[in-house]
Amino acid sequence: MNLKKYNLGDKVLYKDEEYKIFWIYGNGYIEISKEIYTTELVHINDVTFL
Repeated sequence: MNLKKYNLGDKVLYKDEEYKIFWIYGNGYIEISKEIYTTELVHINDVTFL
């Protein structure tokens, strides 16, 4: 598990594309987005922090 602290708006790499953290859940999942109207729900272990 990533031990880094993360915040809304932080940049992450997911499937070789850059996203920003849109929302953080307490169960290890985050929502990431490239555009304001589309988000993806992913586990924190599936992303790389930039």
